[in-house]
Amino acid sequence: MYGLTNKVANHFRLLSDEKKEIIADRMERCLGCPYNSQNARLSQEYVELTGKHYDTARPELHCSLCGCILEIKTSSLSSDCGIVDWNEDNPDKQLEPKWTKYE
Repeated sequence: MYGLTNKVANHFRLLSDEKKEIIADRMERCLGCPYNSQNARLSQEYVELTGKHYDTARPELHCSLCGCILEIKTSSLSSDCGIVDWNEDNPDKQLEPKWTKYE
């Protein structure tokens, strides 16, 4: 299912406990990731990877590598972590994804 669909389904308590747990686990991993927009601003890992500090005017928490809004991305069970997108575009700078597709 798509992220926004799952977000709405969760709001109306229509998601299974298993899917809720997967989404919560993904978000927890993203919150601890040095590449989420909040952490990337001060992340030495981000600087080492890109050669610059992360700067954005976007107010919502998002992935600095793929640009996705984390609340939606983590709810999309058919999506991989944004690091997978980064790896596809940067074959010489591979990173370990925090999570992968569920469905």
